[in-house]
Amino acid sequence: MVSLIKDKRELRRVGKGLLFISPWLVGYLLFMAYPLLSSLYYSFTKYDVISPAHWVGLNNYIQILDSDSVFYQAIRNTLYFTIVSVVFGTVVSFAIALLLNKIRYFASIFRTIVFLPSILPAVAGTILFVWVLNPSYGIVNAFLRLLHIPAPAWFSDPHWSIPGLVLMSAWTAGP
Repeated sequence: MVSLIKDKRELRRVGKGLLFISPWLVGYLLFMAYPLLSSLYYSFTKYDVISPAHWVGLNNYIQILDSDSVFYQAIRNTLYFTIVSVVFGTVVSFAIALLLNKIRYFASIFRTIVFLPSILPAVAGTILFVWVLNPSYGIVNAFLRLLHIPAPAWFSDPHWSIPGLVLMSAWTAGP
């Protein structure tokens, strides 16, 4: 086996590199790798937080695939949301990019306005968007009522909940 570290200077340089990357590495292991691996482990157990985990193997997966009708509805909703939001988000992003490329006056102001939703914290953006799509006093429904179009209950009507979520995910389209 050929040694990758040839001398003390190289060893010191690698040590400094590892030292600089260690906060990210610790964060990744703590907040990404551990939850991922523990959720994989717990998916093969019967666990209710109060009592210790009991190994059941593939029984949880067999039960979901055999007798859980909500599972297939969740898969359909996830696929529908993913396909529609990716296509819609891509089209909106390209349209915004084309429009921002054509603007000559106040371009920096418009670019800031477009970029603002991506730097808004996710919770604040979600609260804002739920307010915008509120069935009673939301801006979108007020505009629809002005045009004499029936205003939907965006997040409480099963037919409008996924389109409402797609609109909410497109809120940060562009950047």
